[in-house]
Amino acid sequence: MPSKHLNASQLIRRGLYDGLRSLGELEQRISALGNENTKIVGDAFEVFVEAYLATQQKLQAETGSSGKYRQISANS
Repeated sequence: MPSKHLNASQLIRRGLYDGLRSLGELEQRISALGNENTKIVGDAFEVFVEAYLATQQKLQAETGSSGKYRQISANS
């Protein structure tokens, strides 16, 4: 699924997300883009979140009669 973010292709071409091994590494790369209040820093985080949400299993919580929560697939 291609990104819907306007600046995604620019950030991807820069290699910002290439070979990431941890969230800490992503944070360092995003911080290196500039001041934490700049648009490019916000865009980089938004593109990451969009990709993360698109690739993770969607789960919801459901309560049973006991009042305890259990996870169920959002696709069920």
